[in-house]
Amino acid sequence: MDYKEGEKILALMNDKDWVETIDQLKNLECNNEKYDYRVIYRQGQQKKNRSFTFHKVNHEEGTETFTFILFDSDWETGDLTEEINDRIVLRRSEIINLEVKEKFDWSKIPPCVSKVDF
Repeated sequence: MDYKEGEKILALMNDKDWVETIDQLKNLECNNEKYDYRVIYRQGQQKKNRSFTFHKVNHEEGTETFTFILFDSDWETGDLTEEINDRIVLRRSEIINLEVKEKFDWSKIPPCVSKVDF
């Protein structure tokens, strides 16, 4: 960790929301059946926040990095496969927030029936 990174971490340690987000990520067990997960981050010199949707997160204790993994879905069933679609590695100082949202239950919507008269 360089000097600039150390300063940023010290400043972030005073932000209880950031500390809570990092603690959540360290212990997160993803339930992809019920929830969608998204990390908000800013890397390097980026001016705007970015987001990454993921299905699994790994915390590397020694390097203080997090690896976020997005898996492919089976096109017939919609179930997640073991094939990795995308991944991103972020330092903890680049992470801004974690969003966890309950998945929408599409089964509650009645099928669309339309009748066309000519």
